[in-house]
Amino acid sequence: MTERAPFQIIVVFFCCAPFFVQAQTEPNNWDKLNLSSTTIAGAKVYFEKSFEPNLPFFEETYKQFLEQKKKIEIIKSERKQITTDIFSILGIKDVNTLSQEKTFSDIVDILTSINLQPLYLVKKSTIKDFLKAGGQLPNFKYNKITDYVQYNPSVNVTSDSKIPGNLEFAFVIESSETFEEDIKKDSEIFNFMSGGIICGGIIHEFTELSLLIRVKSSDPYLRWFSDGVANSVAYELVKKYMGEEDANNFISKYDVNKYEDIKKEINLQYWMASNFCILSDIKPTEIDERFSIARYAYATYEIQNLIRKYGLECIGKIIDEITTQASRTGADLLIAIRNVTGEDMYLRMGVYQDFRKRQEGIDKYGKIYNEAKSRKDYEQMIISLLRAHELRSLSNIQLYIQDYTLVSIYLFKIGLDKEAESTMSNCMEFCSMLSLENKRELALNAYIVYAFGCDQALKASKQAEELLKLSPDNPDALAVKVFICLENNQPDEAIELAKKIIKQTKDKKSIGYTVATSILSFDPNQTKLNR
Repeated sequence: MTERAPFQIIVVFFCCAPFFVQAQTEPNNWDKLNLSSTTIAGAKVYFEKSFEPNLPFFEETYKQFLEQKKKIEIIKSERKQITTDIFSILGIKDVNTLSQEKTFSDIVDILTSINLQPLYLVKKSTIKDFLKAGGQLPNFKYNKITDYVQYNPSVNVTSDSKIPGNLEFAFVIESSETFEEDIKKDSEIFNFMSGGIICGGIIHEFTELSLLIRVKSSDPYLRWFSDGVANSVAYELVKKYMGEEDANNFISKYDVNKYEDIKKEINLQYWMASNFCILSDIKPTEIDERFSIARYAYATYEIQNLIRKYGLECIGKIIDEITTQASRTGADLLIAIRNVTGEDMYLRMGVYQDFRKRQEGIDKYGKIYNEAKSRKDYEQMIISLLRAHELRSLSNIQLYIQDYTLVSIYLFKIGLDKEAESTMSNCMEFCSMLSLENKRELALNAYIVYAFGCDQALKASKQAEELLKLSPDNPDALAVKVFICLENNQPDEAIELAKKIIKQTKDKKSIGYTVATSILSFDPNQTKLNR
């Protein structure tokens, strides 16, 4: 199976932070597939020889995309009025118009600078066989355990690039006979980068950014509202400036009818802001991707329901209402909506979950997790942890951090090592936001636990060194030093460290204690430990 989640591409593109793209690190081994090449409408295209008769169809499709991409000029030319409309809808006054227009223009410039090329037309079997034989291709990942090939396109950047240029993209095709059908399916990327969809995406991001700046909330549970409003405003403004067809193309992805089967599972009220999410915008499996889009869809549905009943102006009134609150939490938001519209949002949110209280939900996912653990179903374990994590109170920081660590370990176990590392980066970033004095120690210790969970203790060498400077007797960091000693053929030093850990450690379930007892139970010169 080969899966691609095109929505992830848009999430990457539409992030306003300067680090919204990452440099490509996989070796570019396309030349090893012995592909033919040509130029189509200015783009370099590499293809398997058997697809040569199919190139005219691809050329027609690609040219249609280029024509649609020109529509972004409408947004560029109308940016001043569009930003004015957004501020009016959100009830924003006294804004720095020049600054806001520049932010909007910057987003447009970044997106219009990206060109789809080079392009690759390759058989699914060709790619899979190459990856199974140990080859590497940019943005492709093969999981031997599941026989699963995942494709997540990313923008190529160099160290001196401020704005990305080209987006390399591969069209994975079954055969010459299915070429047109597969191109139509995979050319969804064309839709995402052209016409009303990309323009709607631009308006979405600017709207959400403006809304969050005005609300100024540190609570993680306003996301259904901010993304629902952003999508709804984008739909209204694309319709106003580009027409109903483009607006419908933008909003069609968020058709709730496609997700009725998981409606009771999305826990919309507890959808967390990305800086609180364990996986943030990473979608490691098809299930995660579908789940994420379902949340966008139902969030949009709820806001559009309010707009249908109470008019577009109700959005600004709701924001006015919540900004009168000091805490501005997700619960305050539901009250603000009720005060403005009379809608019982607690009742409406209840249709997206099958529990009444948080603890009931936590217990539910805990049971599913334990059942999955007994059969080593790591994917289900990840899903259960993610849902439980969203329901936990931030007051239990240790448990919160443990969720990050376990998800990272399980991602590693199913072959998604890059995603595991990225998740641990999210964990350490989360720790950095805490007001605790020992927040750096918590972050470093979490990474060490993760490294041991992956049976790669030495990958935490730097973290252990830093942690020991902050906490010289930390047992887990000392356990890493034990492995370093063994790696350097220093068994006596390893034994002395193990004795120190045993003497100082009260928690017999800790990694440090487990490692120390193992060392002292066997001859380090004979024992083969996972290093």
